[in-house]
Amino acid sequence: MAPSNQFEKLSPELITMILTAFESAVDLQSVIQAHPYILSVFLQNQQRILLPFRQALNNLLPGQNLTQAALVCRIRHMEGRFQCQDRAEVEQVIKPVLTSSPRPLSVSKLSLGALSELYGVLREADDFAVSYSKKAWKMTQKIVVRDPEEEELPEEEVPSLPMRLPLSEAESQEIQKAYLLFDTYRYSLFFSTNLVQDYGYEDSVHSFHIPWKFIYNEKLLCVRAFQAVFVFLFKEYEEILNQIHYRNTGPPSLPRFANNDDWQIPPFIDSPQRDRLQFIAYICSQGYRQLHSFRERSSISQDEHMLSLYWKYQALKKDRRSCPMVVGADLEYSLKTICCDTGRGHEFWTSGAYMWDMERLEQIGGELIWIANDLRGDFDD
Repeated sequence: MAPSNQFEKLSPELITMILTAFESAVDLQSVIQAHPYILSVFLQNQQRILLPFRQALNNLLPGQNLTQAALVCRIRHMEGRFQCQDRAEVEQVIKPVLTSSPRPLSVSKLSLGALSELYGVLREADDFAVSYSKKAWKMTQKIVVRDPEEEELPEEEVPSLPMRLPLSEAESQEIQKAYLLFDTYRYSLFFSTNLVQDYGYEDSVHSFHIPWKFIYNEKLLCVRAFQAVFVFLFKEYEEILNQIHYRNTGPPSLPRFANNDDWQIPPFIDSPQRDRLQFIAYICSQGYRQLHSFRERSSISQDEHMLSLYWKYQALKKDRRSCPMVVGADLEYSLKTICCDTGRGHEFWTSGAYMWDMERLEQIGGELIWIANDLRGDFDD
């Protein structure tokens, strides 16, 4: 009988060698699911095939990042039920997870499905690192050139040094850690604004009530990591909303958000500042994955999707039981402080500058190195 596809012409030994050469368990799983013959070879040799993927995880997600990534996957399995639960019910499910001691992960017996999930999170973190590092580097340079007594410089007036050095191993780990922390604790925004409140920037960690049980030791540094990613997402979404605003109020030649050829301005464009801030905070709570997919949409699709998110946000606000805690009374002040404040020490954290190693900070020079040394010392547990 003739082979049903070209893969069946290959020996099981060769197929096994090919499968172990994949860089990601996500790609491995896709190939296995697409070809019955490859699946049969995998089932006969899965321990041998999965071994290199298991071993590589400890290097790809070093230290406690692997345990944090496992927690990300664990909570994502719960996420589906949140759509039909009110705020108190979400808190009842999530808060015990975020306040209990972390579970160390052993990779030796991970199945292909579990490996694929972890490698998927790793791929997200890598994509985030590329996008985040570029924006964070620009924000870091603004700290040096900005006069605290003056208004923010226009984008075109800010000197832009290229990132001459590739991300060091330490920097990559810090950005990866920040991504994993944010994707885990973003769920807390459904019922608490604790992580976006304005903690002092020169005080001991012991001065604050931080209820979460972080996998990492430095509690306040974990809060800073969360806030840095939050500010990044906030500014990205703010820029997207500004682009949508321009598309819908700019020259007639630009695409319009239209319905039956009638020009309609999305309601979030002319919403009050408080509502706009809270809406951006709401979409930030849905994580980087949504932003990543949003960027890949066409302009019209972006407008439509943003409008659907806004109507969902408005519907949640109408019911006090389902209304996200992000619309709480103190949020407006917190968002302005975190995302708009111009204090040097404050910006050092929210720009992500604390993730750079000294060699990169020395590219800029100036007082930033002193700020780095002083603030890092302040937040040691």
